[in-house]
Amino acid sequence: MGNHHDSIALDWVRGEIQDTLTQGQHALESYVENRDDTARLRFCLNYLHQVHGTLQMVELYGAALLTEEMEKLTQAVLDNSVTNVDEAVNVLMQSILQLPQYLEHLGSSQDDFPMVLLPLLNDLRAARGEPLLSDTSLFKPDLGPSRIRAAANASQRLQDPKVLGHIRKLRQMYQFALAGVIREEDLNAQFAYLQKVIQRLVRLCQKTPRGELWKAAAAFVETLQARANPVNAAVKSLLRELDSEIRRLTEEHGNILAQPAPEALLKHLLYYVARARDLDSENVRDLRNRYQLEQALPSEDDVDAARSRVAGPGREAIHSVVNALNEELAKLKDQLDLFVRSEARQNGELGDLLPGLLQVGNTLAVLGLGIPRKVITEQSELIETLSNQSDLVDDGTLMDIAGALLYVEASLAGLDSDPQPERSGNTRDNLPANQGSRELGDASNALLRESRNTLEQVKSAVINFIASQWDIREIEHVPGLLHSIRG
Repeated sequence: MGNHHDSIALDWVRGEIQDTLTQGQHALESYVENRDDTARLRFCLNYLHQVHGTLQMVELYGAALLTEEMEKLTQAVLDNSVTNVDEAVNVLMQSILQLPQYLEHLGSSQDDFPMVLLPLLNDLRAARGEPLLSDTSLFKPDLGPSRIRAAANASQRLQDPKVLGHIRKLRQMYQFALAGVIREEDLNAQFAYLQKVIQRLVRLCQKTPRGELWKAAAAFVETLQARANPVNAAVKSLLRELDSEIRRLTEEHGNILAQPAPEALLKHLLYYVARARDLDSENVRDLRNRYQLEQALPSEDDVDAARSRVAGPGREAIHSVVNALNEELAKLKDQLDLFVRSEARQNGELGDLLPGLLQVGNTLAVLGLGIPRKVITEQSELIETLSNQSDLVDDGTLMDIAGALLYVEASLAGLDSDPQPERSGNTRDNLPANQGSRELGDASNALLRESRNTLEQVKSAVINFIASQWDIREIEHVPGLLHSIRG
């Protein structure tokens, strides 16, 4: 699913974007040659910011999302907040090189489809330690098997100091192998060590939600051993998260086996298992059947076709996405309603809305719904501010937040509308409507051409203004030109 974009606007800016990206690439290359020259990296950041603004202007939100993540990673490198600068720079360079290819696909396609960019987006996020984006609406495994009730005596397993000592040794072995994977040294041996550790954790945590997590982890590592998934930044990030889960077994040994499995991590592991369609081991088959992975993820052929055509999933998938988002929006509205009706309001309670808003925003971003995503982002920022202020939030502000949620809900309703196909036979009623649609399309195209010509004049005026050392006379007529486009 993606935004229907205007190819004329894309044609107009593509050359400019390519030139700016080339400048950004050269600046990044200069930084790689001399890491002390952070000015070159700042130049790269400025170029990426220009591209991001241009893509937003022409409403290519999938491509804009990519440049947004590129900007954030570049800033993180400048702030010295990334753990592996080499990896970050490599991902940035890969993104700079891939963006023009994506725009080229858009030249012959009608849809800006961010799912095509999902692996690259996750590499960018993983490089700065951010949670991975996951299209949880399109990938919906049945998580029922992970919600089992732990056996009655399960918590007793971790009360023995000898068992806790054994887990600490397992974690040391895991960390040793993980370091080798991160360096990509002797991967076969490292994967074998990881698998030994995980299999022991599967046995230790059996018949508990954590046992299901480690079964998924075992299958995930199996896909890496079979080279069914690449060892990229996102994969390394998941392996680091599993290390944290081993630590939790010792730190929270009192009740950890009774706790639910971390849903986001489990989904990511299952996603990579689902992608390994050619792998047919007993463990993978078991997960595939119990979590219904084949139904949860489109086939590899479908994914490849989408990436080659830059097209979106079908009506059924769209309906699934909208349903999931509407459910989350309904929860948010209920939470807001309870806050409004509360007699003893506390601003801090508004913070409970933030995780849900983040989830909605991420899914809207991956689906390329830029304007609704922007609305959600603005509400998240507003709520974060309100939850930290001392003055009570007034009802008018709360109503504005509710109105914003209703706007997003209405946008999704329009997206999910399923017009009935025309019946065979041309009736008199159909002909005028079709003719009117064609006339409207012709008029729109003419308007776009005229607007493009006017914007070219604006562009020339601004260039002349800069070239003339800020001679105001060069841009005196620009407001009138812009007003004519607006009208």
